[in-house]
Amino acid sequence: MKRTMITGSAAITFMMASSFSLLSPDGKAGYTGSPGEETCHSCHNSFARNSGPGSISLHSNIPEAGFTPGETYTMQVVVAQGTRSLFGFDTEALKADGSNSGTIIVTNSAKTQLRNVTVQGKSRRNITHQSNGGASSDSAVFEFNWTAPATGDATTFYFAGIAANKNGVESGDYVYNSSRAFTVAPVSTGMNAHAIRSWKVYPNPVSGTEISYSFQLDGKTMEYQLQLFSLDGKLMYEKNITAQNSLVQDKFTVDEIPAGTYLLVCRAAQQSVQSKIFIL
Repeated sequence: MKRTMITGSAAITFMMASSFSLLSPDGKAGYTGSPGEETCHSCHNSFARNSGPGSISLHSNIPEAGFTPGETYTMQVVVAQGTRSLFGFDTEALKADGSNSGTIIVTNSAKTQLRNVTVQGKSRRNITHQSNGGASSDSAVFEFNWTAPATGDATTFYFAGIAANKNGVESGDYVYNSSRAFTVAPVSTGMNAHAIRSWKVYPNPVSGTEISYSFQLDGKTMEYQLQLFSLDGKLMYEKNITAQNSLVQDKFTVDEIPAGTYLLVCRAAQQSVQSKIFIL
């Protein structure tokens, strides 16, 4: 089985379509090593998993005490191995029951992409590399955002990576995988724990050209940010706003945004709330 490494792609998550088929130059979902999944070692099996001189690790700005439900965090998967110049990865965030936890958001579409896979009857959303997205000397950093689940479920990130030798076939590549669990932070009684209250978005679905929203700030926090993301993680709208009073009632236009489903996120004082928006 061949893969198109001539183009400089790192195939972490390839599956064999047939014994004569070429493999996709992009990453694929379902090879993170999570329950019910294999890793890319199923094809790139010259060496035992995690036996090489390299490593894979997950980094984030999630506090040691745990994540806040609904908050958005910056995540990084780092695949490293000296003398290698092509890397790939596959990552997903799961609840204990094997379903998606929170929302993964693409922040660099040149390097990463979202893909879905069904495992044990559950649809799982993965973030994986683009073709050539992991072209980098000695290590590659794949960054993305993750919005924690509003229900506050404990979450485990499963991640796998490959350090490729660019020989055009699967032999000689090293595979690494690991996981990292995050718990929910204890509920704080401070003001910032309730910086945003009574969040509402209307109308929804949106059939006109404007989305209205309202919420109550805690009285001390007057700065907030609005962001609108497509479900594949593309930022469609962003604005930083200074509120005139603690009761915020405002709107913004969506006439240039294509019809579809989006995620509207509001952030203030280290807290965030979100709503799924349907634009007709």
